[in-house]
Amino acid sequence: MEKYGDESFINPLRKNREDADRDIRKGKILAAGKILAFREREIIKNLLWMWLPDEFGPLSKEMALFKYFNENPPDIIYTNTKTTVNITFSHKKGRNDLVRKKA
Repeated sequence: MEKYGDESFINPLRKNREDADRDIRKGKILAAGKILAFREREIIKNLLWMWLPDEFGPLSKEMALFKYFNENPPDIIYTNTKTTVNITFSHKKGRNDLVRKKA
């Protein structure tokens, strides 16, 4: 039995939040009331993989120069569809060789 009128819609929301998976490696999570799908991406060939939201994609070179106007943009840029959230990587040349020699 409900004590308050808003419990009829709050309780299902709580249940959804409790049941929501918080492991992006399972493909989807609930964040800020939205279901976000994730997938693993190879960022640096044979060296670095990362789970990113499905909506993220590579930023074009032209847009990178516009956003990072110092003409020295990061090597790899993934962004959301609105280009408001960026994840960047700069791969320092020569570091890859050091990692492979240790393996």
